[in-house]
Amino acid sequence: MPSPCRPLRAAPTCLALLVALTAALTAALPAAAADAAGPAADRFTCDASTSLVLVGMDTLEGRLLFRAAGGPTGPAGWSVETAPAITRDGGGAESAVYHPPLAGPPPYGGSIGPGPVFAVRDCGPSCLEPVRWEGGRWVAFADRLTAPDAATVHTTWDGRGRPWIVLQASGPAGRGVTAWAFYLEGREWVPAGTQRVIASGSSEAVPDPGDDGAVRSGTGRFTAGEEPGPWLAAVPRVGPARGGVLVPVLGGAAFLTDDGSLYLSEDGTSWARTRWTPWGKPPTRIWTPGRDYTVDVAAADHRGSLPVIWFDRRRPEEERLLITEWSPDGWQLLAELAPGVTTLDGQSLPYTDFFAVRPGQWVLLAGCVNTANGPGLVLRTLGPGGHSRARFLALRPGGSVEAAVPLEPLEPPEE
Repeated sequence: MPSPCRPLRAAPTCLALLVALTAALTAALPAAAADAAGPAADRFTCDASTSLVLVGMDTLEGRLLFRAAGGPTGPAGWSVETAPAITRDGGGAESAVYHPPLAGPPPYGGSIGPGPVFAVRDCGPSCLEPVRWEGGRWVAFADRLTAPDAATVHTTWDGRGRPWIVLQASGPAGRGVTAWAFYLEGREWVPAGTQRVIASGSSEAVPDPGDDGAVRSGTGRFTAGEEPGPWLAAVPRVGPARGGVLVPVLGGAAFLTDDGSLYLSEDGTSWARTRWTPWGKPPTRIWTPGRDYTVDVAAADHRGSLPVIWFDRRRPEEERLLITEWSPDGWQLLAELAPGVTTLDGQSLPYTDFFAVRPGQWVLLAGCVNTANGPGLVLRTLGPGGHSRARFLALRPGGSVEAAVPLEPLEPPEE
């Protein structure tokens, strides 16, 4: 049943490089105030071997919640919570805190949407207890829900600030998927209907981009007080061997195949593979997805444009990262960057995760590192004014809010 919330497809990582660079970063980072936590055993530490798994994202507040696994701290269970300031100069109030492991199995199916992160935890056979993240712990906030043992659980918020739970279960011999949706009124989960859907790799329930009172899951739309129905007439015929992920977009839809081909639809019926690339006019040679470049979709609530990352490896010695967004009005190139953070000695710490908190507002995460003065996140943000410089955001014990400690100088001054 557990179905951890995560980006649609994992971005390429270079763990071996991360291990080699941790020591260099320790020397390059400026000193940050020492953590005033208790005994060392109660402190969170991290390095290149630490995996930060996205639990959920509050797109209203721009807050991300991770579960840390591995690394020097040991077993999974530590929580890392951050809300970076999305400004060009990296200034402004930012929070980056860690919380110790909590008793019991971790909740799963965390939400991505315009509201606080919530998830579910098992409370017995066919029993789910919804819990919301508050003050460094999970708090029950609604009635329990009965669910089939074989169902996967997906959670989100609609545009009116109402929590939803969507259950999906495959039919006999994998024939089709049935989805059940529930929305919250007071503390009670109200059924919003059952529908057969095409999931096509889509593992999320998301707010409906065109209706604040509805959510989407697979090809199905669920609306409070109305009968469910399809929002999409068909998905691209790419063959079962390729597979892919279906993504709703305001005024359209997208389908990213497992081999990196991107199909777009402006009417929900007809599909076309995009020939557009962020490096200009069609080339004289054919660039091959998966070899010359790869494409990924950032974690988002998908109420706006489609957030797409292009890993340009046409010239391996000049690898670039291009951040774009698509809507039926066309493509927009937001930024072109090196594929990682440049350290003082010219080495690179690659970006591992990408989050489109809102249309045009991104967080690029290059992982968690440990310094002599404590752990922190290395990240860059992208907003209306452009991208910020990469910076080190010191992690504090839960409850504190600190400004980022800039990682300077990382890159030559902009012209």
